[in-house]
Amino acid sequence: RIVDKKGIDTVLAEIRARGEKV
Repeated sequence: RIVDKKGIDTVLAEIRARGEKV
């Protein structure tokens, strides 16, 4: 996914929620 700096935090939160490593 390509997201703006504003959306990065949300995307990272989703990844962490899935238990994946960033």
